[in-house]
Amino acid sequence: MNASRERFGGALHIETYKGIHYKKVDGRSLQLDLHLPPGVKGKIPLVFYIHGGGWSSVTKEDTVNMEAFIREGYALSAMDYRYSNEAFFPAQIEDVKAALRWLRAHAGEFNLDPERFVVWGHSAGAHLAALLALTGESRVFDTGDNTDVSSKVLAVGCISPPVDLFDMGAQENAKEMIAALLGGSPGEKKELAELASPLSHVKKGDAPPFLFVHGDRDDIVPLRHSQKLHESLVKNGLSSRLVVQPGVDHANFNHPDMVRELVQFFGPFLKK
Repeated sequence: MNASRERFGGALHIETYKGIHYKKVDGRSLQLDLHLPPGVKGKIPLVFYIHGGGWSSVTKEDTVNMEAFIREGYALSAMDYRYSNEAFFPAQIEDVKAALRWLRAHAGEFNLDPERFVVWGHSAGAHLAALLALTGESRVFDTGDNTDVSSKVLAVGCISPPVDLFDMGAQENAKEMIAALLGGSPGEKKELAELASPLSHVKKGDAPPFLFVHGDRDDIVPLRHSQKLHESLVKNGLSSRLVVQPGVDHANFNHPDMVRELVQFFGPFLKK
């Protein structure tokens, strides 16, 4: 593990731990990065970020809007997981949960507060964030090391999440990404597609609060996906809020309004 002290944004001195090994699979070391805010007294709450990229691209180095969370006094972690061309689902969510459990198991080494973890992601990352949050109690997908440690989170933010893998519309690129994730089309892999769909994991009284942020011009993951999961959560008596961003497409997840919604949403859970 290599630790380096970095200046970020001209004003923040962030202690960054890069390339922390959290899991070994098929001879490969899976790694995460951890960024700690300066001058925080007491234990530090954690924002756990899961990158998108269609389960097949982008890396933890593409962490977005780190400064917005660091300025609030939160630690931020980003991790890599196996791509769909390396392993079919559920490898991706198993890796995500393993990374979160590793951080909670080693919280004392970094002065993190293991009781104040939240998660967010965009697109494929939001899909995995939703699965993580919806299976924290059931422990589905918890495999490997540190399984005695909880993978629960206090809240989850989902930007443009695919939640029903049977309903990706006519967009060929999206269909190809789903087939690569499952090892076949949802019609061919019905049981796996249901298991991989966050919508199928909603249960009464069994989920942390959700925030959905979705652009109404998203042509990759239609707005109805966030609407479906939001409505299912509310129907089951769970806390959920849906924010529709007018004129925003799928790629514009770095929009300041979206980040502002996340920061405000996480505040009550992370600030003592």
